[in-house]
Amino acid sequence: MVKENGSKVYLKIVFILINLVIISLITIGCSKNEEDKIKKEVFLNRYVTYINEQNYDSMYEMLDDESKANISKEE
Repeated sequence: MVKENGSKVYLKIVFILINLVIISLITIGCSKNEEDKIKKEVFLNRYVTYINEQNYDSMYEMLDDESKANISKEE
């Protein structure tokens, strides 16, 4: 039973990451202002760095309030 729980958490994390990357790429591509594009690229690069470092606490803190309402920090 523990393995299924771990798999569900992993799938939620992967789902959130995929959505974040897609949304980030869309918003970066649609930005009219070069400064906005740079800020969004910095945000995305920082998030990807946290993924590679498996720094899940920092990744969670970067989520917006709506995302945090849908998934707990422990998950």
